[in-house]
Amino acid sequence: LNSITGNAWRRYLCYHFNEDESDTSFCNMWKILHCKTSNDLKVEFVTRPRLGNIAKIPVCSKNSSAFHRTAYENSFSVMGPKLWNSIPYHLNSIQDMDLFKMRLTEFLMSVPDTPPVRGYTPANSNSLLCWRKDKEASALWSGHTRRLY
Repeated sequence: LNSITGNAWRRYLCYHFNEDESDTSFCNMWKILHCKTSNDLKVEFVTRPRLGNIAKIPVCSKNSSAFHRTAYENSFSVMGPKLWNSIPYHLNSIQDMDLFKMRLTEFLMSVPDTPPVRGYTPANSNSLLCWRKDKEASALWSGHTRRLY
């Protein structure tokens, strides 16, 4: 990455890394869980002893058109719970917002980052949801925040 400079570096950052958007989703879900904001979408949480606070993912009607299913799957009411459920127990059970943000940042910075590079095929789509299922990255979900790659 040292050879990437100027506009190429900015394009790389804009294309791949949108930390603010995912942080906002996590913080909004935390606020909904802790009743710090309105829950207009009626997001429901259940507490599991081993998994902590899990958000219920609403199901889309199978009779919906492909367009509507895609729009629904990409909406905050679905993606918010999916992202929330992708973070480890030691994060989703934190009660203090500032501590949650700090630990979330540490966790997100420890997740491998494999942006699209011409001529290279990454192991997955580089989303947090894909890394959650990756065997090599699974140690991150046990509370260890060291960088794997």
